[in-house]
Amino acid sequence: MASDGGFGVSGGGAGDGAEGGGVSQMQAQDVMQACYVKAPLSGVAGMGLGAVFGLITGSINNEVTAVAGESKKEFFKRTLKHAGQHSWRMAKGFGLIGAIYTGTECYVEKYYGAHRLANAPIAGCISGFVIAIRAGPAAATASCAGFAAFSTAIDYFIGH
Repeated sequence: MASDGGFGVSGGGAGDGAEGGGVSQMQAQDVMQACYVKAPLSGVAGMGLGAVFGLITGSINNEVTAVAGESKKEFFKRTLKHAGQHSWRMAKGFGLIGAIYTGTECYVEKYYGAHRLANAPIAGCISGFVIAIRAGPAAATASCAGFAAFSTAIDYFIGH
């Protein structure tokens, strides 16, 4: 048995692919680094974050006001319904942005073959443009610039 307790982490253990029976750690890492895996995973994570954020902001929103003669239970149900709708809208938005940005950045990184600071504004601009194109060319261009600046700042302070 391997010194890692038989979990295949240090090599020679069960499930590390050395005997041909299982997926090796390197193969699993390669799959997780694939753009077609990273983008949907980022979208799902973005949806989760957006849902939580939307639930919090939707529940403290002032759009839902008490109606005269309405019980607390009915008001709570209406508030919860509004928060749920707001949460779903935010989840879709965050998920879409996460998937588009991560996929774009991944393919830009693969194209250049390195993680560079210049990848962030390229991916940010493309993502911002794609997300805002339905609002017109001026909005898409402004969104491109905003996403490029924001993603560059984040990558500069956190990524490098």
